[in-house]
Amino acid sequence: MMLGGTGAPLVARRIRPGLVIAAALALSVVGYLMLSQAGHGAYGVALAVGGLAWAYLGNGAIAALETDLVVASAPPEKAGSASAMSEMVQDLGVSLGIAFLGSLAGAVYRHRMLNSLPDDLEEGREALIESVWAAASASPGLDLPDGLAQPVQAAFLAGFHTAALASAVSVAMLAVLCAVTMRRVGVETGEARAQPPRD
Repeated sequence: MMLGGTGAPLVARRIRPGLVIAAALALSVVGYLMLSQAGHGAYGVALAVGGLAWAYLGNGAIAALETDLVVASAPPEKAGSASAMSEMVQDLGVSLGIAFLGSLAGAVYRHRMLNSLPDDLEEGREALIESVWAAASASPGLDLPDGLAQPVQAAFLAGFHTAALASAVSVAMLAVLCAVTMRRVGVETGEARAQPPRD
């Protein structure tokens, strides 16, 4: 994330910021697609670690470049307000993303657990359906049948993969949108600076 945050503004000095943002979003898409394939074993863990690295690299570049663009476009006397607004929007986006993706992953988990649990299981059924953390905390004190950990893990991975795929699709759409709508950002500013002052 630090690498993306420090490198993106430097790259944007030579390349249009819209293209840099689109490229950073593309890196995040690669990371989310890798996360959507993460699973058990060394290979699954490697995919998770690599996916998080790519996603944070892209997200760090976007955060730094977005703040730079917002502050640069504001008048000098309002630079502080612009920076605060940019920070607030970023925090709001993170909060809404966590809420939406967490709800989506939880819904997929509960749906999978409803279809996986045996009908004769009564004790601890609600805890198992609620979330994987509730299932883990309830399992030591419950007399659960053998082999129940596998459907719990499968349901958790299904929710995780769904959230990762949703992230990849939404970020890919945003990358295309930025590449199209921001294709002139930075070019007109450079041309304006190149013009000599008028008397």
